[in-house]
Order: sequence, then C-alpha cells, then structure tokens
Amino acid sequence: FEKEMRYLALNFSVIPFSQAIDLLKNENNWPRFPVVISFDDGYRDIYLNAFPVLDKFKLSAIVFVSTRMVEMGEPFWWDELEDLVEHNYLQEMKLALENCCSPEYNLNLGHLVTIQDKRVFLETLIEQIKKIKGKYRDELLTKLRPLLKSEKETKREVLSWDEIKKLRKNRIEFGSHTHNHYLLTFEDQKTIIEELRVSKQKLEENRESMNKSVPVPSV
Repeated sequence: FEKEMRYLALNFSVIPFSQAIDLLKNENNWPRFPVVISFDDGYRDIYLNAFPVLDKFKLSAIVFVSTRMVEMGEPFWWDELEDLVEHNYLQEMKLALENCCSPEYNLNLGHLVTIQDKRVFLETLIEQIKKIKGKYRDELLTKLRPLLKSEKETKREVLSWDEIKKLRKNRIEFGSHTHNHYLLTFEDQKTIIEELRVSKQKLEENRESMNKSVPVPSV
C-alpha cells in the first residue's frame, strides 16, 4: 500500500472527493492526472494502517461508511458469518441453516451438502446471502447466532465517530454507504430511500466529526 501511495504522490494529482465534484460541475481547471482515493465500508484498518501512510505523503481520501456499523460497533454480516463458519462444523452450519430457512430467504442449500472445504462453503454461502433482502438477511443471522457457538472474542472492526473526527481533521472526507449496508439492487424503493435518508441523517447528526463546509456524498 505504501509503495502504491508513493507512486500516486509522485506521478498524479491526488485531490479530495469534494474538489472532484466541483470540477465535474465546472468542467474546467482540472489538475494534471487527477486521482481520488476512496475506501468503502469504513473498517478500522483505515485509521490504524492506511491513514499513517496517507498522512506520510500528505494525501487526501474519502471513506464511505455504513452508519449503523459505526454507531453500534457491529461487524459486517459477512465477517460475522465467517466467524460462525470458522468455529462450527459444516454439518452444524447446514443443519442450522435448514432449521432457519423460510421462503423469504430464497437460499439453495442443496449444493452445500457435499462441500467439505470451509472456505468454499463460506464463499458460496456469502454469494447466496448477498441476494437476500436486507431485513431477511438480518433475521437469518439473528436466528443463527443462538444455534452456533463462537469462541472468537468480538472486537470493534469499524471506525468509531471519534476516529472519524480525527481523520476528518487530516484530509479524510466521509460519505454515505447506506445505513445497514443493504445491497440496494435487491431492495424495494421504500427501503432504498430509507437507507439513504437515515445514513445521511446520521452523518449530519455527527457533523462535528465532519467538515461543515463539505456536503455529505453517497455511493
């Protein structure tokens, strides 16, 4: 990552996302070889690992965060699912999934029966669960948790508002990546609007962690 950032700093004009939006609107005065650096989701490793490198080269970036995870400190569903698969036998996972399943989930568990490799099982399951509407995915995970054990200690993996505030003071901008990290292409219009509205609202409620002069973008 440091090698890539050094290359960008030496050969490109790294500009803030907000400046790129202004330039797109005005369609003039573009710097030579403009680049915007962006991160999705808002993992803490942006604060712990990426930011020190960005700061070293005085580079700006934007992070698109899912506000529920920031607010609650919750893991993303795919990380939680990985933890469940890691600490349980596949037979237990399959049985738990079969016991939890309802027509709303629309999961095809037939081809998971003979899969023995946990990594393949996990990747296949994640691809299926991605296509489930967010509320049903949340419901499925809620049903799975009590049925499965996990010895892994839960630790915060996403940025906090305090960390966002510190980053925002150092050339890092923030934008909306929905509230619950639902895959909007599978959601109805009402849910899509609510996901964008709540995310924007949460970011604006924490405007002291942001730069008030910069609008809250969405991706």
